Amino acid sequence: MAASVAMAGYLAMRPPLDLWPSVEELAADYRTRTGEQRRISVANGVVVDLNTGSSLNVRREGNEERLELVSGEAAIATTQQLPVRLTIEAAGGRIHATEAQFNLRCNGSRAIVTCHRGSVSVDYSGRSLSLREGEQISYANGMLDVATSVDPAVVMAWREGQLVFRQTPLSQVVEEVNRYRSGRIVLVNEELGRRLVEARVRLDRIDDLIGLVREAYGAQVTSLPGGIVVLS
Repeated sequence: MAASVAMAGYLAMRPPLDLWPSVEELAADYRTRTGEQRRISVANGVVVDLNTGSSLNVRREGNEERLELVSGEAAIATTQQLPVRLTIEAAGGRIHATEAQFNLRCNGSRAIVTCHRGSVSVDYSGRSLSLREGEQISYANGMLDVATSVDPAVVMAWREGQLVFRQTPLSQVVEEVNRYRSGRIVLVNEELGRRLVEARVRLDRIDDLIGLVREAYGAQVTSLPGGIVVLS
């Protein structure tokens, strides 16, 4: 009996394959469901666009505004010079900004920060790094990667109701699209998963990707109950 209770508690905290939200995600101050997006206005001119399946906590400590992205993705913008510093916590790291626009994505123990405007600083595992416009960095498992150049408009296209893929392996495209739809697209062909995709997909027509893969790559498509689609 005790083992069953312990297992139930573990699954509530760490759902297998992210099939359902964890207790921490459900208890967050703000949460979006699959396919939902939400705009949140925080004190001192901070605006947060919360993407699909995301959880966010908001609080103030001393002279700092503090946000915590428990999971998911958020675009954060300061509309004016902040009177206090903004700190966002995610996956064991901290992102600091006073006048900036940036995107933050958190998936378990990994986070990705993309600077769209201004500059932000990232503190993780005893290291600090500053990002300028058009730079991105990720961190996980105690390692802070080097900054790379990206197109922030592509990273943040979800705010405009689109997903943009540029020479992206189909396996990664499917993983991304699954965040926005009920059910699941399952890719069972490894060779197909390595094919590179150049596409722009509207979020309100997210399943257009399935037809694109069938027509462009000759994939076999099997539709199952519960929104499950198998690509082979």
